[in-house]
Amino acid sequence: MQALDDIQIRIMKELASPRSFRWDIRESYGSIAERIGVDEETVRRRVKRARESGFLKGWKLFLNPHLIGLESTGMQLEIDDETRKPEVISRVEQVDGL
Repeated sequence: MQALDDIQIRIMKELASPRSFRWDIRESYGSIAERIGVDEETVRRRVKRARESGFLKGWKLFLNPHLIGLESTGMQLEIDDETRKPEVISRVEQVDGL
């Protein structure tokens, strides 16, 4: 996959946002498109490309901790290249709600 552009970053932020911590983990492409100001097909193509390239490896369910009586939840990233760890952490810190 090529370097992430602004649209791809915004799509990934939406997919990783606290709004996705719901029972229906697959956010609708239309609602994501509306929030970031692009058409639904753009989101659909970008997510498909991210999956096909291996950037987006799949979907996982993250429970809303408040629904099960907890205050917080965790996230785990596996980074094979230790030299890229600071860059990855910096990008993750840009995601609202994390």
